[in-house]
Amino acid sequence: MNDAAIARNLSSGRIRHPPAALRLFVQAVREWTAAGGDTLTD
Repeated sequence: MNDAAIARNLSSGRIRHPPAALRLFVQAVREWTAAGGDTLTD
């Protein structure tokens, strides 16, 4: 499988299951920033 096919598979996987992963990511970021770890957006 070439890089384009791998990227297609990964992106289709992300598109197929976005809600749970996105919720977990947003929750983790909120907890991290609330804890004072907001160094990426300064």
